[in-house]
Amino acid sequence: MVCSLNSNRNLRLCFLLIFAFLFSGFQSALAQSIKPDPELLNNIENKYAHNSNFVFHPDIRSVKLTNPGWELSYPVLKLNSGQQLKLTFDELSPESNTYYYTVEHMNSDWTERDAIFTEYATGFEENEIRDYESSYSAIDPYTHYELLIPNDDIQFKISGNYLISVYDGNKENLLFTRRFIVYEQKTIVEGEVRRAMSENYGSTSHKIPFSVYMRDLQVNDPYTEIEVKVLPNNNWHKAHENYKPLFIKGEQLVYESKPANVFKAGNEYRTFLTKDLTYEAIMVESIERINYDYHVKLRMDKPRRYLQYEHHQDLNGMFYIDKSNSMTPNLDADYVNVYFTLDVETPILTGQVFVFGELTNYTFSSRNVMSYNPRKKQYELRLKLKQGYYDYQYVVLERHNDNAPDFSYIEGDKWQTNNDYLIYVYHKDLYKGYSKVVGFKTLRTTF
Repeated sequence: MVCSLNSNRNLRLCFLLIFAFLFSGFQSALAQSIKPDPELLNNIENKYAHNSNFVFHPDIRSVKLTNPGWELSYPVLKLNSGQQLKLTFDELSPESNTYYYTVEHMNSDWTERDAIFTEYATGFEENEIRDYESSYSAIDPYTHYELLIPNDDIQFKISGNYLISVYDGNKENLLFTRRFIVYEQKTIVEGEVRRAMSENYGSTSHKIPFSVYMRDLQVNDPYTEIEVKVLPNNNWHKAHENYKPLFIKGEQLVYESKPANVFKAGNEYRTFLTKDLTYEAIMVESIERINYDYHVKLRMDKPRRYLQYEHHQDLNGMFYIDKSNSMTPNLDADYVNVYFTLDVETPILTGQVFVFGELTNYTFSSRNVMSYNPRKKQYELRLKLKQGYYDYQYVVLERHNDNAPDFSYIEGDKWQTNNDYLIYVYHKDLYKGYSKVVGFKTLRTTF
């Protein structure tokens, strides 16, 4: 139609058509989610994928590295103790594949060492994962893989930071990487978790005074040879490092200085439960089965930064696989679509929002970044997760701060929060040029 100005009727009709066109375009724009810039996400992945806990293959899910028999343990192993770590993961495919792994000894800052395999381990440098089994009775078939380390193929000779890499026949085709620690108890660590009482920290923070006793360790200069890292809930993104003793008393190194010993307490993790899909359990709003897929919608979350602390039992960021009335949940639990929504009036212009925890490998990638829905005024994300009990939080990566994670922006910090603080003591061997882990201690809040 061509608008004619020869009559008022035609003019009014043209205005109505133009308004309808513009309004429909406006509605269409509102209905579209605001998605993160792909180039920005690529930069984020390049930053956080290197030598970290990261999954590269889209079909690899539910990666865990724990002590056998206890899915809620940390990936820490005592040298020459007979202890093992158990690696488990799934591939969303009914067909099993042949995968391999290598283990590397890393520097204390997780950079690569110029080391040969025989310096830090005995056995074989490259090994096959032989323990796998196809799922049964699961709606979406998958293959479950397991590995115990150390084993007959590889044993560790020295303590320190280790990175396990899993791949297909080509080492360049990584499936995922995982960090773990091998330690030896040559020192004793003692300390406690207190509420930080100063006016700057009192309502938001914990203070961790601790001492390191150099029991069986020969050290010439503790200020240069001893390095300490403290991790809340084994979260490397929140690690405090570069500690120096406040003073030395005989073989006791005392660490009590601010701000190194003061931690933002964070908040309890949010939780949800999907082990039984016949009813809405913890934090589940609805469960729907469409064709061969389950869709689990969680209750809408709200920012907690300015809310009062609410106590509930969490897993300090971890998850475990579980299915009602099943003796083998690793093989017959289903993968379900889980929908996360975060109620925010306007999009956060200073950064991107991510769902964070062990369920997303404690990292930041295109798979766990949320999109903003301007019509519903909420952030949204769908994750395909195996049935079980899950912890999660919302974390903002700040654009203006080199995409550094801000754990407080949405969740806030409450001094009452229950945390584990993992303390690792490193000794740098100046002659051999690498760092061993010569002490380990977990401190827990008791208030």
